[in-house]
Amino acid sequence: LGYFNLKSFNDDSKPSAADDLMDGQDLYAVLEISKQSTDREIKKAYHKVAMKWHPDKNPGCDECQLKFQRAARAYEVLSDTMKRRIYDNEQTLMEKSIASSTLTITTANFDELVLDSGHSIWLIQVYSDWSERAQYFSPMWEELAVRLAGTGVQLGRVNIGREKGMATKLAGKQAGQLPSVVLWHASRAHKHAWR
Repeated sequence: LGYFNLKSFNDDSKPSAADDLMDGQDLYAVLEISKQSTDREIKKAYHKVAMKWHPDKNPGCDECQLKFQRAARAYEVLSDTMKRRIYDNEQTLMEKSIASSTLTITTANFDELVLDSGHSIWLIQVYSDWSERAQYFSPMWEELAVRLAGTGVQLGRVNIGREKGMATKLAGKQAGQLPSVVLWHASRAHKHAWR
């Protein structure tokens, strides 16, 4: 973090809910099962939840469609031994998350917090809890938040592990180089990403 690269790119659209289907949802909670569930219990729970929220049984219900898609995604991960192991390990890492006094930005709250906030300038950090550089940067980010308090500049963070679509939309290719900091102008005409 000894230097920053500046990159400009256009903002033609905002992230959609489809970018982050799971939106931080616990896969076990989606299927209403415990972490110790067997493969058979996972399959049974998936069929129960899928039947409950199936679009054919709930025509015109967008929330039902989303819950059905989440159940399918949860089953896809939890029914595969390797994917389940990776997910469980990632969840363990997330329990050791980097604390922050700044706002958490998600696909669900982006419009309300950023677009409709009335703040003209935002600094948004794209980070991951497992990134050593992000852990190292964390105290500096908190100090920046203290120093910018009352200036009208808002600070927020996007966890790439939970909000990959949002992180990629904000930081583009820089999102993979953690942490990245995005300067967001209220005009939405352009953004700048630093890493």
